Amino acid sequence: MNWLNEYFINFTDKDIKKAFDLEVLKLNIHRTRILAALIIFLEGFFLLISFIPALPINYGDYLYIYRSFYIFLLVYAGVYLLCVTHPVIRRKLTYTFVENWLVVSGFLLLMWAMGITLLDQMRDVHNFTYFFMLMAFASATVISPSKSFPIYFGNHILYLILHPVVGLTGNQLVSTIFNGTTVVITSWIISVIFYKYHHKDFMKQQQIIKQKKELERLSTRDPLTNLYNRRNLEHKLLEHYHKAQKAKKPLTVLMVDIDYYKGYNDSYGHVEGDKIIQTVAEYIKVIVREYGGYACRYGGDEICMIFSQLGENQMEQVKEALHDALRREAIENKASRVSEYVTMSIGAYANVPQAHIDPMDFIANADNDLYDEKESRIQVKA
Repeated sequence: MNWLNEYFINFTDKDIKKAFDLEVLKLNIHRTRILAALIIFLEGFFLLISFIPALPINYGDYLYIYRSFYIFLLVYAGVYLLCVTHPVIRRKLTYTFVENWLVVSGFLLLMWAMGITLLDQMRDVHNFTYFFMLMAFASATVISPSKSFPIYFGNHILYLILHPVVGLTGNQLVSTIFNGTTVVITSWIISVIFYKYHHKDFMKQQQIIKQKKELERLSTRDPLTNLYNRRNLEHKLLEHYHKAQKAKKPLTVLMVDIDYYKGYNDSYGHVEGDKIIQTVAEYIKVIVREYGGYACRYGGDEICMIFSQLGENQMEQVKEALHDALRREAIENKASRVSEYVTMSIGAYANVPQAHIDPMDFIANADNDLYDEKESRIQVKA
């Protein structure tokens, strides 16, 4: 049975399992809606002709039992179709409920087909409704092996137990048991293979999605800091620009630059220089998460931050928080002319977006303010 073990899937990622179960459930709902509509048509037809005495169909003493079978399946399929189709009712149903309902429905459907087949055998009529329904159910639904096993074999055990009731004996009984068991096992294996196929296809799709996300991340993220790169800066700037314009709030752009970074690189090496940029980037990520902004590595040691709803006091708080964070690191920088430690300069520009102000002007003005701050700090130190 080792060849069968590979069909029993164990998910290690709960989120992946949840996504797969949801996709399978949607597929099953779509297919079973078609199946339910077909059942309603067929059972309605058979129920109708049972009331026409002129037709050469002899139900004998079992007429009312047949009709009760037809009516039961007709009503059940109708209720199911209504619940999974009607938008108001469907919204109230949880996926777990629908999933369990599908399993119960499968069990009842096979039990119904088994009952019809046993009735026909009691009338000495050859009928393959049960076997046909087994194959149809296996082909139409995607159910995990652990759930499909009791559906198929639970019904079949009951089917075998009830055979003495219909009076089958000898070779006829042996033949029915052998053929029936063969069909059940085959149907279940088909069901397992279909489930495995859909799982394999789903995992391929997940891999493609994962690769696309990774490519997107690589194309929009800076590998050193994991901040966004300049590739989508203009798009994000426009997004925050329109957001601030709609809310009639100021759009704030901050330009962060590490003081005397080139000298630090020359003195301490590029590895240490990269660590400084990463340290500053981590503090900026915290600020961005807290205030709902956007940050990208603008180039070299310069980082751009954009906020669409940042007040003037908050802007000063952000600047002070970044200065304090780097000050606490107390990283020595012998190349600096303004401090014995690594420091940063922050340029800022904030204004309520207006038609005559180009979005890119916010970055240009913040960059100019950054330059002015650097110059003023040098002059003050001098």
